[in-house]
Amino acid sequence: VETSGLEYGTQSAVVENAIGDDLPLPVMALLAQDKWLREALLECVDQADRVARALDGLHNDLRRAAGGDPLPRDKGSRPSAQFLHSLDATMRRLLSGLRTVEEDDEELLERAQLAWEQAVQIAADREAELLLGAVPPRAVVGRTVRNGDKEFVYRSGKAVGVFRMRLAEILTRVAEERRAEREEGAAA
Repeated sequence: VETSGLEYGTQSAVVENAIGDDLPLPVMALLAQDKWLREALLECVDQADRVARALDGLHNDLRRAAGGDPLPRDKGSRPSAQFLHSLDATMRRLLSGLRTVEEDDEELLERAQLAWEQAVQIAADREAELLLGAVPPRAVVGRTVRNGDKEFVYRSGKAVGVFRMRLAEILTRVAEERRAEREEGAAA
């Protein structure tokens, strides 16, 4: 699939940027009768989007813990943008690989989705480490924020814990794999 787009400037009078790309999208994903493949692809896209939002949440919580305010939605650079960009090559590999998956090969599809989740986990961990590396030491102690009658405590450790919990909810195959590895280690 070949895509293109234009970014217009002020009052749409000037073209600021022209973008073109091609994707190795499996044709089966576009066919109505191949709902299983389309659902698998949509799940991968949804996971990437949700992890990106979790990274932005971590960023905002770390900013609060350090004494700042979260970035407004329309201002500043977000870690989600870098994260999604880092997944480009991985998504292309996934799309190329899925072109050969048949409907009755659930094991191959499951392995592909697990590999996708592992790559997303690695990329998310990398971005989270960059965020944590930029946080001042006072974020460990954190701060308390009042919102009406309620008080919220923001600390870097708590922010990371919430982020890890969100990742486990989103990347269920990786979370299950880790649980199984822990149980095997405990049994040994």
